[in-house]
Amino acid sequence: FQDLFKEEGNDNLPLYLTNIYRFFGLWVSSTGALTLIFTYLTRLGTPLSRALIQSVYLFLLIGATYLLYIYIPSSHFKYLAGAFWVLYVISFWSGIQLNKFDNYRTSGLPKLEGVKISFVPESATRQVGLSNGEYDILPGVDPATALQLQSNEDIQIYQTRNLSYTLLGMNTTREPLNNANVRKAINLLLNRKEIIDGALFGAGVPGGPLSPALATWSMDTSNFDCYSNDIDEAKKLIKSTGINTPIELEILVLPRQDAKDISQVIQQQLNSGGFNIKLANKEIGEFVQDWKNSDFDMFISANGGNPDPDQYFYRTFRTGGSTNVFKYSDTEIDALLDKGRSSTSVSERKSIYDKVQRKLACEGPISHLAYGDLTTAVNKKVKGFEIYATGRLASLISATTVSYTHLRAHETGRNLGCRRQL
Repeated sequence: FQDLFKEEGNDNLPLYLTNIYRFFGLWVSSTGALTLIFTYLTRLGTPLSRALIQSVYLFLLIGATYLLYIYIPSSHFKYLAGAFWVLYVISFWSGIQLNKFDNYRTSGLPKLEGVKISFVPESATRQVGLSNGEYDILPGVDPATALQLQSNEDIQIYQTRNLSYTLLGMNTTREPLNNANVRKAINLLLNRKEIIDGALFGAGVPGGPLSPALATWSMDTSNFDCYSNDIDEAKKLIKSTGINTPIELEILVLPRQDAKDISQVIQQQLNSGGFNIKLANKEIGEFVQDWKNSDFDMFISANGGNPDPDQYFYRTFRTGGSTNVFKYSDTEIDALLDKGRSSTSVSERKSIYDKVQRKLACEGPISHLAYGDLTTAVNKKVKGFEIYATGRLASLISATTVSYTHLRAHETGRNLGCRRQL
């Protein structure tokens, strides 16, 4: 370039090239900005939006590759172009494809030829994809989305009581949460119905230590006196401990919308009974790290349940349990859990776990808040789907699909002409 600039008549060439490169930089920046805006607004939630952006990038890749290999083949940028081609091809296979196994142990199953699992983190994108028929099944639908999808005539909403639950966890090594009466007072201050109505859109029931879906084991919350939402009794309990109020505590909040909504309701409820609650909203990595290290006063989260009480109680409440991040230790609970684990009698285990539930409900390190409805939204062309409280999708093995033509003909009677007009 220096030799070129020295030539007579090339005095303005440096300025010209500078402006050319500035324009090129502006073009690249503008293209990137437009791509980000398009992706943000559409969430790439429809086949059309993805086809458009892939078509544009195909045009750009072809043009860039042609210029590189024809005019500047010695440029190292051609390797970068090759990497972009690899990423572009990969973008067409974003998901997991499960194919039918012809030698399955049960004859005639599975009925579907295959199932594709797509990872779509954005809720709005999932909803759009299900509504336009791109996705067939959307498991784990939140209450707000479920309400919106109910109005779609092409979608069937399946619901069952969930084994998992929302909770307020307490670190029993932090004062004054090491006092059982303070933990009981917190339970007395919680209005679980208000939490369900205000944060979960009414989709749930007040939660005890075990889900109502476990009819053999769970106890009705009416058996727990601390579920009475008695604010005066809560204040008396706190006063009896000699602890000065307001009690300053911080709640670590799971970065999920329902947890955030629940935390705000609980903050108001506890503040009305002698607490001064602050909320700590952190990203998921920080939340998990603080949870693992028991670095919290209290936290609001969601937890998965189990069909058998031992699978949940032992790891959570036994001294030294694998998920006992609350540092909870109680010799009576330990003895009961050991006995329940070794017994083979259903009636004896029922009696044991009833005692465990009564003690944990009011004095344990967890305030069980609500068991929500487990909701799965399914396109009506999918037949034979069943929902399970465990969240498993095992019914897909016997599910089938029908065409929209058949579906519409069935729903509108035998008038296919009417279907065509719709």
